[in-house]
Amino acid sequence: MAKFTTITAGGDYLESQIDVIAIDLGGYTADSRTAIFAMSAAPIQASYIGVLSTMGAKYYDYLVAGKSMIPKENQKYFITKVLL
Repeated sequence: MAKFTTITAGGDYLESQIDVIAIDLGGYTADSRTAIFAMSAAPIQASYIGVLSTMGAKYYDYLVAGKSMIPKENQKYFITKVLL
């Protein structure tokens, strides 16, 4: 994906109508490609590792985390559903 522009990569996903989950491993870190996720390139989108908190973006469906990382009582503050 690194050789493609964000628009090209996101457009390719949308055109191919993929039936998989897209997982963002970068979050808002350097060289991340969150714009692809903003295009809703996959039917289900999740974030993992890059940012262990809510991304504050409605285009992520899930955040994958460990049970000890996000206490159940704090999950109500997340826009996305937390998968433990």
